[in-house]
Amino acid sequence: MLILERLLENLELRGTKMINYKDSRPRVSDATNPNGSSNITIGTEFDSAMDSQTMEGTIEQSLSEYPILRRLRDNNQIKFSTKPTPRGEKDGFLEFYNGDETGTEKHPRPEEFELGVSGIQLRDPETRSIDILGDWVSHEGVNTDPELKGYYDRFKESMTPRQHEELKDQFKTNQKEYGEKRDFDKWKEISGLPGYFRGYAFDQWENSEEWFTPEQIEDFDKMKEYLKK
Repeated sequence: MLILERLLENLELRGTKMINYKDSRPRVSDATNPNGSSNITIGTEFDSAMDSQTMEGTIEQSLSEYPILRRLRDNNQIKFSTKPTPRGEKDGFLEFYNGDETGTEKHPRPEEFELGVSGIQLRDPETRSIDILGDWVSHEGVNTDPELKGYYDRFKESMTPRQHEELKDQFKTNQKEYGEKRDFDKWKEISGLPGYFRGYAFDQWENSEEWFTPEQIEDFDKMKEYLKK
């Protein structure tokens, strides 16, 4: 009990000011919590609550760092939610739902995302604010913003044979490790190409320069400057 108390005494989370141990229960005190919660329970619920608190903080960070996301949220053009994946399981970092997407049997559309409004659901506390931006850009921004669409179309048209082979390898990995059920072409359109597009531009791949041509990197750098505006 004393070890747990020491671990919790000065633990800081994004979006949470302090975790204190009191009256035999871990408690969030003096915190500004986006979801309004104030108590955390030990065990699986405790892990889930801690992860959810972290992800709520990441959402707030993304809205602060990227005005385009805040504008979309304020105009009710996008919503955010969290659903922590149980620790030890793999289920990706986050999921984008467009306005008419109903989801899958495993991941149905979250109830808080009404039809007609896009949504991003965070699942992993390691998700970063730039990942949230990248998900919106690659799944929706490239369809609704002419400038972003231009960057996306140029990338698709410039893909090399090596890059196409890499996509096929990624598809096989998703089938094996995540139980991907879609055929390759559907997966490529909805997940594969958007994921490859994010690799360098949103700092999602290690040594990402090795997987893109100099011309593609130059175009991505221009896109990053555009997004800062």
